[in-house]
Amino acid sequence: MKLINRELSGRGWPLLPASYSKAEALCCLGVCLLILASPLLQGLFYEIEFMPDLLVLGFIMAVGLIVGRARLPVNKTVQPLDIAMFGLVLAYLLSLTTAIHQHQAVIGLLQMCSYCMVYWIASRIGSEALGFKGLLASAYLAAIIMSLAGLAAALGWVDWVGFYNEGEGLICSTLQYHNALAVYVAAASLIGLALVLQTESRLFRLLLAGGNYLLIIVLIGTLSRGTWLVYPLGLAVLIGLMPANERMRTVLYTLWTLVTAMVAGRFFFAQIDHSSGIALIILLLGLAAALLIPWFMPQRLQFKLPMINVSKRIRLVLAGCLTLVFITLLVLYYPKLTVLLPQNAVARLDNSSFQDGSIQERLLSYQDAVKIIKDHPLTGSGGGGWAALYQQYAERPYYTKELHNYYLKVAVEAGLIGFGMLLAVILFIFKLLISRRREGREELPNMYWGAFAALIVLGIHAAGDFELSYPGVAFFCFALLGALRGLGGDQPPQPHLSGNKLRNRKASAQLRINRVNTLLNVSIWGMTLLVLLSASGWVISYISAQAGKQALIRNDLIKAQSHYDWAVLFSPWNPQYRVGLAFTAARIATDNEKGEAYRQAQEQGAMAASLEPYGLETRLNLINLYTILQDPQRQAEACRVLVKAAPFEPRAYKMAAESLMNGARISLQQSDSDSAGGYLLQWLEIRAAMPDTIKDLPAEIDLAAGQAALLTGRLSDAGTYLRKAAANKDTRNTAKYWLKALETISAEPDHMTGAPLQEMDAEMLRGLLEHW
Repeated sequence: MKLINRELSGRGWPLLPASYSKAEALCCLGVCLLILASPLLQGLFYEIEFMPDLLVLGFIMAVGLIVGRARLPVNKTVQPLDIAMFGLVLAYLLSLTTAIHQHQAVIGLLQMCSYCMVYWIASRIGSEALGFKGLLASAYLAAIIMSLAGLAAALGWVDWVGFYNEGEGLICSTLQYHNALAVYVAAASLIGLALVLQTESRLFRLLLAGGNYLLIIVLIGTLSRGTWLVYPLGLAVLIGLMPANERMRTVLYTLWTLVTAMVAGRFFFAQIDHSSGIALIILLLGLAAALLIPWFMPQRLQFKLPMINVSKRIRLVLAGCLTLVFITLLVLYYPKLTVLLPQNAVARLDNSSFQDGSIQERLLSYQDAVKIIKDHPLTGSGGGGWAALYQQYAERPYYTKELHNYYLKVAVEAGLIGFGMLLAVILFIFKLLISRRREGREELPNMYWGAFAALIVLGIHAAGDFELSYPGVAFFCFALLGALRGLGGDQPPQPHLSGNKLRNRKASAQLRINRVNTLLNVSIWGMTLLVLLSASGWVISYISAQAGKQALIRNDLIKAQSHYDWAVLFSPWNPQYRVGLAFTAARIATDNEKGEAYRQAQEQGAMAASLEPYGLETRLNLINLYTILQDPQRQAEACRVLVKAAPFEPRAYKMAAESLMNGARISLQQSDSDSAGGYLLQWLEIRAAMPDTIKDLPAEIDLAAGQAALLTGRLSDAGTYLRKAAANKDTRNTAKYWLKALETISAEPDHMTGAPLQEMDAEMLRGLLEHW
């Protein structure tokens, strides 16, 4: 490592400051590698990727605390931004008290802890120029790798699932979601632009320029309209904040890269489906053209516009007027500019409007999110609260487990406390950047404002999509936040006093700083221990649960029960492990005719239901569990909660129909007509309350409703439902048999108003049960 660092130092790109110890180097490189690897692992979107990475992050943080790299020095003041970040963690901790789904709430807390830890380490590392460069370079390299993987999939060189959507022509790469990839590469390209302008080595400048070209190609290929709208704003922020002597060079290089990428992309994407060889040649020719300006462009472009001494207000007005003129020209000449864009990109832009289905769905979800916030205002509904509750608030069916607005998501999960802390983070980072701008600090100005422009793109795009629900993307965002805070400095202000008063004021201020820093350091240690224990417990429980599942398949019930016991012990909030333990106990109870195992199965099932009351898969599993246990009452209760949790899900109603009708059939076979009538009436109530907007309703639902209506004496409703079921080939024969029974009952003078179960002829009832 020292040899590599020495070699790169000679080229102007050392990896680490020479003063770093081995442990400090491990901490710095660890977080950089984490930022690099996390988007390559599906963005850590799923627990199976996130929790092991969280364990690694916990170890990195622990090493940083031990060696002092992650501790806050006592002679430095705490920024309000630091307190706001810890406030976000506290808000998610408080949300556990009102969480809807405990397991998802714990995962949400751990995710926010990980974001705070990445922010904190980045703020410590980013306080030095080399650490700042390393953090930016890690995110940039991750974007380059994702771009290459996405282009390889588009060219047909690799056939990795989710990397390229051939039907719609979308590049998704390792994140497997085109919008998340788009905003990541857009932000990284702004960093790449700043890196090009910062480096003095021609070789590195060419490599970065080629990478920026590929990032723009992939940005076009994602067909992400939201990112296309936000990206020019990021460019404007970067150019506007650049030092005056760098702006012309920035504009020249930016325009050249955009034009070459758009022209090459126009022909590249047109040839992908026809000839990958020709497409590759076009891509390489565009790359060669993109390298011309960086190759010949000197480090300082000696060209400046004549300066006119005017006030800042006039300059702002002029900048606004020029922006309006640019937008007007863009709108007027848009049809001619489309020749530079791929046809699928032009089609996507032409079809964009507020009437677009995805936009309407997002607006509808925002309204439902506000309703949830009103019902859970202070501490929210915990992590996963949106997925648990949104269908109960929806007025028409739509399906989105992730809320396409990170700010509303935080408000839903952590309440107004969490939302207020998030707004405080935004406020304090802007305050810090304004302060740096006014002071005119010259340390890495290009890279600093490139990072800020990237953060702007990520932050604005997060208001319309859910890319920050990917921890891998969120790591990038919070690392930028921490790096900007770190390079911004944290020296306390000097009081304007003299003599004894100055000494007393300094001593008092230092005492307050020491107390706050001690409290924060203790909080960081507590957060690190929480992460280490939780992530370690998750790994142990996951391994135990997988072993239990395999033992259950082999019918080794004793081993399966032992493995699931360990899984529940180390992850007590995971309902799926409790369901697995309940199924194992139910199998044992079936073999041994109830007893202790039967009671354990019921207890674990009830615990799983309490941990995740509105989880669709959990409820479906519990219904199957109670079927094995032959417990129709608990089965009926699970059905009622199921349709409440998923009122627009056809599967929920089909399962409810099967379960309630099964309970009625068992009761009829046991000559318990009262209990049977109760199950039938419950199903009829559910069917009557079913929304009319549900599409693709299974025919079994109408068949079950017709059977229940007939058996409870509602002959008119029975005829309506049964005739609908008879129109479907899957239920036609059974429905016709019941229709004949309906005709027989209707023809009898004593049953003109219906035939309740208590009055039904025994022979007819037996016949209906045979054709159930």
